[in-house]
Amino acid sequence: MTRRAYVDHHQRICVFWSPKSASRTVLSWYAEAFCGINRLSGGKARRLTQIANYDVVRACYLANREGYFSAAFVRHPATRLLSAYLNKFVRAKRRPLTAFCDLVPYAQTAVRQIAALKGERFDEEGYEGISFVDLLDLCEARIKSRDVEPDLNAHWSTQVPFVAPVVKLSYDHVVAVETLADDMAPLVKAFGGTGPTEARNRTALDAGAPGGVPDAPHNSASKTAAADTPSARLAGERLDPSAFLTDAMLARIGEVFAQDFEHLGYDPRAPDRPPAIRTRNKPEIHHDPMREICRRRANRAFGARKLKRFYAERRKRNADNG
Repeated sequence: MTRRAYVDHHQRICVFWSPKSASRTVLSWYAEAFCGINRLSGGKARRLTQIANYDVVRACYLANREGYFSAAFVRHPATRLLSAYLNKFVRAKRRPLTAFCDLVPYAQTAVRQIAALKGERFDEEGYEGISFVDLLDLCEARIKSRDVEPDLNAHWSTQVPFVAPVVKLSYDHVVAVETLADDMAPLVKAFGGTGPTEARNRTALDAGAPGGVPDAPHNSASKTAAADTPSARLAGERLDPSAFLTDAMLARIGEVFAQDFEHLGYDPRAPDRPPAIRTRNKPEIHHDPMREICRRRANRAFGARKLKRFYAERRKRNADNG
């Protein structure tokens, strides 16, 4: 399961999502398919997120008890964590993040938490960035420190909340970021919208991506020991994901985010492979919200008649005994 859910009560659907798991695509599709908003501006996106965004416990209740259709957008934890690191600490929309004031507030909080974890005194003026290993160390310390929800921002926290064993949920449809267009096609066909027509807010991980900065030197930090290099030194270079996601780093991420791998079915050693949970998807989605509503109304009506008959029989017994 994922941390938040967009809910539409008319179509009776819960769309579960987490930051850095195609969250912009999810919101754009939800706005178009269920709200009739074809062009989603920043202000509309914020208002829509406030109105339709449910926490995982409330959304799970709707899916489990009220029969809402549930769809989930998931991503391999390793590529998700790397995307969060590059997008929040290295470059944001091709803008290098070399100074502490360039970071968003929750990224600044993470930098201070990392300094405290290392036992160092944080100096804003001498900020040189954090490494990918530093961010993973913070996640490991907060996730494994106690068996409660980790004190981490949702961008680099687990996709599966710690409440998952209690709130049991199996999704009706799973969309993996690795196969986004193919997995979204049944949702688009069943509920409308246009699907993932554009990619926004994505950091170019490909070393040969067009429109990037000039090629880095052969001995640059982006190609050697990238995971240990401070983010400020990586901001002006082309970035190769294989330099960060080495076998050793994938093994560590597999241990830290073990709950995600267990529930979502990803292979820790294969960042590009879709999750096993995706194989449960049906070729077509047949979701009739009125059928479920009528069924529940019929059950309530039957229960009311049964309860009325029970009280009538009890009154009759009391009259006979009296």
